[in-house]
Amino acid sequence: ARHIYLSTFCDGWYRVDPEAFGEQIQSLEEKIMTEKENPVVYPDLSEYTILFLGDSIIGIDRATTSIPGVVGSLSGAQVYNGGQGGLTGTWIPGTDSFLSMVDLAEGRNEDSFALDSGWVQSILDFKNRKQKEEILVIVINFGLNDYFQGQKVENENDLCDINTYAGGLRTGIQRLQAAYPQAEIVLMGPTYITLFQEGNEKLSKEGGCLKDYMVAAEEVARDCGIHFKNNYLDLGIDASN
Repeated sequence: ARHIYLSTFCDGWYRVDPEAFGEQIQSLEEKIMTEKENPVVYPDLSEYTILFLGDSIIGIDRATTSIPGVVGSLSGAQVYNGGQGGLTGTWIPGTDSFLSMVDLAEGRNEDSFALDSGWVQSILDFKNRKQKEEILVIVINFGLNDYFQGQKVENENDLCDINTYAGGLRTGIQRLQAAYPQAEIVLMGPTYITLFQEGNEKLSKEGGCLKDYMVAAEEVARDCGIHFKNNYLDLGIDASN
C-alpha cells in the first residue's frame, strides 16, 4: 500500500484520469498483483529505540508519512521524531539548533523550551522512556539549512567551534556519546538539490557549496567514530530524477 501510495502521489504513476483510464487501471492491477506475489520483507527492529534529530527532512510532519513514522511502521522500532524545520547544525545565538536538541536529550535547560513544540515533546518522551532492554540508535540529519543560510562550514583552527556547521555537529555528537554511551549514532549528509545551481553556488562569503557541507559531515562522522550515510551520493536523487 505504501509503495502504491508513493508511486501515485509522488511520481504520478497509476494516477487514473479519463483519457487513459483503462491503461492505468490495468497498470495498477498488475502492480498490486506483483506486490502480493513478491511481498517486501522489512527487518524486525522491534528491539530498537531510534531517536531522530534533524531539520524538516525529519520533522516536516509528525505523522506516519514522516521518515521516523515510516521507519517505525515498517520495522516495528520505537521511534521518536525530534526533527524541526529550519534548524541548523551550526549554533546560532537566540535560536534553536542541533545543540538545543542535545541540551534536551541531556536534561539541560528543560524549562526554557516550549512544551507544546512537537520536537521538544518527542525528545522529552525519549528521555523519559521506560524501556529497560533496547538497542539504542540516534540518527542525525542537518546541513541544508546551514547551506541556505551560508553558515561557515568549519574552523580549521578549532574543530569544535560551535559557530560552524562541522563544529556544531562534532560538539553535539561528542556530548551525545557521553550521555548515551550505549547508543549507535548515524550521521546523515545533506541531499542533492536543484536550487542555487544544484548547490554549487556559495551563499555567503564564509559559506561553502553544498558538497562542502557533505564532506564536512563525513569527516565529523569519521573523527567521532560513528556511522555516516552519504545521502548526497548514495540516495539516488540527482539531476536525472
